[in-house]
Amino acid sequence: TSEEIEEGFSIQGADIGDSAEASRFEDSGQSFGTVILIDGSHSMEKEKPAVKRAVKGFIDGMGENDLAMIAIFNQPISPTKEPVVYGLDTGWTSNQAQLRSHLEDLMERESFRHKYTHLNQALNETITHIDEDSDSPVMRGILLLSDGADDVLPKNQRDYDQTYPPSLAKDRAIEKHVRISSVFYKSDPKEHRRGVLKTLSDATDGSMADADDSGQIRQ
Repeated sequence: TSEEIEEGFSIQGADIGDSAEASRFEDSGQSFGTVILIDGSHSMEKEKPAVKRAVKGFIDGMGENDLAMIAIFNQPISPTKEPVVYGLDTGWTSNQAQLRSHLEDLMERESFRHKYTHLNQALNETITHIDEDSDSPVMRGILLLSDGADDVLPKNQRDYDQTYPPSLAKDRAIEKHVRISSVFYKSDPKEHRRGVLKTLSDATDGSMADADDSGQIRQ
């Protein structure tokens, strides 16, 4: 079975536990673009192999009209003044071999050792890119693989919260018609924030799944 996310489109449930297959967007003839956005912070380090397998499963399940790009985010040197998302410059593609190669490059380059997770900033940067990219399909979404933490160096917290208030990504996603679907990784009981991902997905008519579940993606 599948759950409708828009007329003519659906998210198809797939195993994302041990089999590590991510869900995918299916369409009925039109292009749907998905930015696969990977949390590359330290709290996700132990999930790196599972994330990699999940993204490969997503790529393997893409339809002939599906478009995707893969990006990863981590801690910048100077919060709010530098981009935290890497990989958006590769552009949309339906070429699965190209996506697999890009995934390998990103996962090899990123150390997953940065302590802080600038989740809200990463989502805002991604939404801006989707909105301003003239090649973006009308139907588009973000597939976020994360533990939901959103934290910064304490001395930078005030500036971060002023620049990226908690509701900003959600509100902009709604405004720009970008659906956010999430795969939640329970990486560290002290750091993970499942509720953050559920709120984002529910508010944008996306879907959410737990990475340790092997059932279908459900809201």
